[in-house]
Amino acid sequence: MRATASRTATIPVGRRHNYVVFLDCLDVRTAEIDVDAMPEEATIMEMTLARVEGGLIRLDLTPNVGLDVRLTCARVVVSDMRPYVRPAS
Repeated sequence: MRATASRTATIPVGRRHNYVVFLDCLDVRTAEIDVDAMPEEATIMEMTLARVEGGLIRLDLTPNVGLDVRLTCARVVVSDMRPYVRPAS
């Protein structure tokens, strides 16, 4: 299993908006999150989910500022999905 998201991806033909997807990471085994390394509000530039040794799932988040956020968990569940329309530039 591997999934990658990008906030700059084009919207598929026939769709008017993207979606915000809420994930619940269950049974977290390891976490590398340094909130002190994020001096301001951050947006996620890239997200990767990958299956790793022991049947666990690794979540890597790359914010626009600060350090990457990484965690390993037993399950990832989609808890909600909502339409998202980008503000006009």
